[in-house]
Amino acid sequence: MRKITILAIISLLVFTSTNIKAQNSDHRWAIGVYMNWIDFDVSSTDFKFPTPGDFQGKNQMIPSAFSLGRFISPSFNIVGKFSTNKFDVWQKDEWKYMRWLRTDKFWDADASIEYKFANGYILKETSWFSPYAYVGIGLANFNKTSYFKEVVGLGTDLWVIPSLALNVHGSADILNSSDNYLHLSAGVKFRFGGGKDTDKDGVNDKKDLCPTEFGLKELAGCPDKDSDGIADKDDACPDAAGPKELKGCPDNDGDGLLDKDDMCPTEKGSKELNGCPDKDGDKVIDKDDQCPDVAGLAKFAGCPDKDGDGIPDKDDKCPNIAGTAANFGCPEVKVEEVSVPEKAKEVHFALGVATFNAIYKKNLDTLVTFMKENTDVKLNIDGHACDIGSDEYNMRLSDRRAANVIKYLTSKGVASNRLIKTAYGESMPIADNKTDAGRILNRRVEIRVIK
Repeated sequence: MRKITILAIISLLVFTSTNIKAQNSDHRWAIGVYMNWIDFDVSSTDFKFPTPGDFQGKNQMIPSAFSLGRFISPSFNIVGKFSTNKFDVWQKDEWKYMRWLRTDKFWDADASIEYKFANGYILKETSWFSPYAYVGIGLANFNKTSYFKEVVGLGTDLWVIPSLALNVHGSADILNSSDNYLHLSAGVKFRFGGGKDTDKDGVNDKKDLCPTEFGLKELAGCPDKDSDGIADKDDACPDAAGPKELKGCPDNDGDGLLDKDDMCPTEKGSKELNGCPDKDGDKVIDKDDQCPDVAGLAKFAGCPDKDGDGIPDKDDKCPNIAGTAANFGCPEVKVEEVSVPEKAKEVHFALGVATFNAIYKKNLDTLVTFMKENTDVKLNIDGHACDIGSDEYNMRLSDRRAANVIKYLTSKGVASNRLIKTAYGESMPIADNKTDAGRILNRRVEIRVIK
């Protein structure tokens, strides 16, 4: 049995030495301080589950065991432990022990290898609950004699903070067929030896890819502001969470274009249109397309021009026939140029008078007939005066003269919206105001066809 156990320990040490990963520079060493108790009752042939009364050293009130551990890999530690005890004198000659305890002094020392279940495979390496199993070899001294022993045990660390844990562990220490004992310990364990950690994020500078920025252990000490699992230094969009395949950038509409490059990040579109949709396929994105449901031309904001007259259909009153902009997209209808009958072009007035002489009514009646024959014609009715009187007076006088002509024409059935009145006062003479003949010519109303 002893040879098999020793061989297993040696094989385990060889195996772990060939599979050691990079040292955990966060906490390479650990020191433990414990109380410990011994139960020799396991040596008896009538073994029973131990009770508190079976353990030696239960009245000992000061730390009596110490350990020093060294990290090997996420799964294995090497640990050395020394413990001492003082047995209760009244139990020295108890027959319940196969070997009589002739002295009250006891010490033992052992070296073991621990297998940690918080290794990233069974439990997370950062788990606060860190159970382990261990095997080892060592010496035990009691009755003034030293004995070689083999150790098999279980324990757990309960990490209160990253560097401090509560610890309890127990082992079966095998000396020979009659002198085996249970060894229980409980205390605290301290981890140290992490090296320099400038940003205090728990990752030492040698392993920290971002040694001056507080970060996450799983990202080698680098920060991840958007919590998308990609370190900010490798994240093309560090302020917005996104998938790794898009280098940490989001694509909310799923069109394959990153939101930061997408002109329409909430609407699925095409890459050639910068991520914007185009329902009618005219290469004008919907948000800029004034006719998003009908394919059109970019120069008309996505609207069509079926007749090709340069006027989009939405503004074209004749969308199927080419026309002109002046005629709202409809063809121009050519009409012969018309002008006011010669004798109806002017009406003259006496000095200071706004009403015209009855002799002009016949001329104006000719104009009425002309207007009825040319229903699309509009007229300018322009009032004028000579220079006798003030400018203000002559302006008002010329206005009243034009108004009286319009009044007569409308009384004969000409629509008022076809007659445009303008007053010029004495500002536009057609003859010399220094003569009476010239002043007569200047006191007038001119009638013109609006071009």
